[in-house]
Amino acid sequence: GTPEEIYNDPSNVFVAQFIGTPKMNILKIMREDILSTNQINLHFNENKLTISTSDPENVSSGTETIECDYIGEEISIGFNGDYLKETIKNQKEETIEFSMKSSVSATLFKGNKNNTSETLSLLMPIRISE
Repeated sequence: GTPEEIYNDPSNVFVAQFIGTPKMNILKIMREDILSTNQINLHFNENKLTISTSDPENVSSGTETIECDYIGEEISIGFNGDYLKETIKNQKEETIEFSMKSSVSATLFKGNKNNTSETLSLLMPIRISE
């Protein structure tokens, strides 16, 4: 394929790791592991995903760490909880792949390529203080 085609749809995780500056960060996670808040912060590090949220109006917060297939540098990214939930709910596949360049660039969500139909979604993050 052309360089643009390879960049937009790398054939596998190995190729995706070496494309672009900075490199693509890759995450595969089970759909039900993320599905209840206004802001969700995700921190990816060494095959672990830490999901945290807080709701100042109800004075509540929560953190959960789960194992996942993660390839890339340590990164933290925040999303509007409602938008993230809708994005994940609309994925038909059980395993979802997140592809992101940085904590401020759009994240591509796509189902596992083993299925014949693939649902693609793009979601912009919100700025979080680290």
